[in-house]
Amino acid sequence: MPEGVSWGVHTLVSLGSAVLPVLVTNPFDVLKTRRQSRRREVLRVQVHSLLKNEGIRGGQLGATLTMAGYCISPTVKLCTYHTLDACGVHSPGVRGFLSGIVTAVVTCPLWVGKVRCQLTPEARVRSVVA
Repeated sequence: MPEGVSWGVHTLVSLGSAVLPVLVTNPFDVLKTRRQSRRREVLRVQVHSLLKNEGIRGGQLGATLTMAGYCISPTVKLCTYHTLDACGVHSPGVRGFLSGIVTAVVTCPLWVGKVRCQLTPEARVRSVVA
Protein backbone atom coordinates (compact mmCIF):
# COMPACT_ATOMS: atom_id res chain seq x y z
CA MET A 1 0.00 0.00 0.00
CA PRO A 2 1.41 3.43 -0.89
CA GLU A 3 2.66 5.64 1.95
CA GLY A 4 0.01 7.90 3.45
CA VAL A 5 -3.01 6.15 1.84
CA SER A 6 -5.38 4.61 4.35
CA TRP A 7 -7.40 1.43 4.04
CA GLY A 8 -10.53 3.59 4.03
CA VAL A 9 -9.44 5.28 0.81
CA HIS A 10 -8.83 1.88 -0.78
CA THR A 11 -12.24 0.69 0.36
CA LEU A 12 -13.97 3.73 -1.13
CA VAL A 13 -12.10 3.31 -4.41
CA SER A 14 -13.06 -0.37 -4.50
CA LEU A 15 -16.72 0.41 -3.91
CA GLY A 16 -16.60 3.12 -6.56
CA SER A 17 -15.16 0.67 -9.04
CA ALA A 18 -18.19 -1.57 -8.49
CA VAL A 19 -20.86 1.13 -8.32
CA LEU A 20 -19.98 3.39 -11.24
CA PRO A 21 -20.00 0.71 -13.97
CA VAL A 22 -23.34 -0.63 -12.69
CA LEU A 23 -24.95 2.80 -12.83
CA VAL A 24 -23.72 3.32 -16.38
CA THR A 25 -24.48 -0.12 -17.82
CA ASN A 26 -27.59 -1.18 -15.89
CA PRO A 27 -30.09 0.48 -18.30
CA PHE A 28 -28.63 -1.68 -21.09
CA ASP A 29 -28.94 -4.75 -18.86
CA VAL A 30 -32.62 -3.97 -18.17
CA LEU A 31 -33.30 -3.70 -21.91
CA LYS A 32 -31.35 -6.91 -22.63
CA THR A 33 -33.19 -8.87 -19.93
CA ARG A 34 -36.57 -7.71 -21.20
CA ARG A 35 -35.66 -8.45 -24.82
CA GLN A 36 -34.68 -12.00 -23.86
CA SER A 37 -37.94 -12.68 -22.05
CA ARG A 38 -40.56 -10.92 -24.15
CA ARG A 39 -41.50 -10.64 -27.77
CA ARG A 40 -38.97 -8.90 -29.92
CA GLU A 41 -39.74 -5.22 -30.28
CA VAL A 42 -37.69 -2.69 -32.15
CA LEU A 43 -35.07 -1.40 -29.72
CA ARG A 44 -36.12 2.21 -30.24
CA VAL A 45 -39.72 1.34 -29.32
CA GLN A 46 -38.57 -0.57 -26.26
CA VAL A 47 -36.41 2.33 -25.02
CA HIS A 48 -39.28 4.78 -25.58
CA SER A 49 -41.69 2.47 -23.72
CA LEU A 50 -39.30 2.09 -20.77
CA LEU A 51 -38.79 5.85 -20.44
CA LYS A 52 -42.48 6.65 -20.93
CA ASN A 53 -43.86 4.04 -18.51
CA GLU A 54 -41.16 3.88 -15.85
CA GLY A 55 -39.09 7.00 -16.31
CA ILE A 56 -35.34 7.28 -15.94
CA ARG A 57 -35.49 5.13 -12.77
CA GLY A 58 -36.72 2.21 -14.87
CA GLY A 59 -33.21 1.85 -16.24
CA GLN A 60 -31.84 1.28 -12.75
CA LEU A 61 -34.12 -1.61 -11.78
CA GLY A 62 -32.07 -4.29 -10.04
CA ALA A 63 -28.98 -2.06 -9.78
CA THR A 64 -28.70 -2.45 -6.01
CA LEU A 65 -28.66 -6.24 -6.26
CA THR A 66 -26.11 -6.08 -9.07
CA MET A 67 -23.83 -3.87 -6.98
CA ALA A 68 -24.22 -6.23 -4.02
CA GLY A 69 -23.31 -9.16 -6.23
CA TYR A 70 -20.24 -7.42 -7.63
CA CYS A 71 -19.07 -6.53 -4.10
CA ILE A 72 -19.82 -9.91 -2.52
CA SER A 73 -18.52 -12.23 -5.27
CA PRO A 74 -14.79 -11.45 -4.99
CA THR A 75 -14.94 -11.50 -1.21
CA VAL A 76 -16.55 -14.94 -1.08
CA LYS A 77 -14.22 -16.29 -3.75
CA LEU A 78 -11.03 -15.07 -2.09
CA CYS A 79 -12.09 -16.07 1.44
CA THR A 80 -13.01 -19.56 0.25
CA TYR A 81 -9.77 -19.87 -1.72
CA HIS A 82 -7.59 -18.92 1.25
CA THR A 83 -9.64 -20.99 3.71
CA LEU A 84 -9.17 -24.08 1.54
CA ASP A 85 -5.43 -23.37 1.44
CA ALA A 86 -5.33 -23.16 5.23
CA CYS A 87 -7.27 -26.44 5.48
CA GLY A 88 -4.63 -28.26 3.46
CA VAL A 89 -6.01 -28.12 -0.10
CA HIS A 90 -2.84 -27.03 -1.89
CA SER A 91 -3.85 -27.54 -5.53
CA PRO A 92 -4.69 -24.13 -7.04
CA GLY A 93 -7.00 -25.74 -9.57
CA VAL A 94 -9.06 -27.50 -6.91
CA ARG A 95 -9.20 -24.38 -4.73
CA GLY A 96 -10.29 -22.26 -7.69
CA PHE A 97 -12.93 -24.78 -8.74
CA LEU A 98 -14.41 -25.07 -5.24
CA SER A 99 -14.25 -21.30 -4.69
CA GLY A 100 -16.21 -20.77 -7.89
CA ILE A 101 -18.88 -23.24 -6.83
CA VAL A 102 -19.27 -21.63 -3.39
CA THR A 103 -19.43 -18.15 -4.96
CA ALA A 104 -22.12 -19.25 -7.43
CA VAL A 105 -24.24 -20.80 -4.68
CA VAL A 106 -23.94 -17.74 -2.41
CA THR A 107 -24.62 -15.11 -5.09
CA CYS A 108 -27.27 -16.93 -7.15
CA PRO A 109 -30.20 -15.45 -5.14
CA LEU A 110 -28.90 -11.95 -5.90
CA TRP A 111 -28.86 -12.58 -9.65
CA VAL A 112 -32.34 -14.16 -9.58
CA GLY A 113 -33.66 -11.18 -7.62
CA LYS A 114 -32.03 -8.77 -10.08
CA VAL A 115 -33.75 -10.41 -13.04
CA ARG A 116 -37.09 -10.43 -11.24
CA CYS A 117 -36.77 -6.71 -10.48
CA GLN A 118 -35.88 -5.95 -14.08
CA LEU A 119 -38.79 -7.94 -15.50
CA THR A 120 -41.51 -6.82 -13.09
CA PRO A 121 -41.16 -3.20 -11.99
CA GLU A 122 -43.91 -3.58 -9.39
CA ALA A 123 -41.76 -6.19 -7.58
CA ARG A 124 -39.50 -3.46 -6.24
CA VAL A 125 -42.43 -2.15 -4.19
CA ARG A 126 -43.44 -5.54 -2.75
CA SER A 127 -40.43 -7.77 -2.38
CA VAL A 128 -37.63 -9.26 -4.41
CA VAL A 129 -38.53 -12.80 -3.38
CA ALA A 130 -42.34 -12.60 -3.35
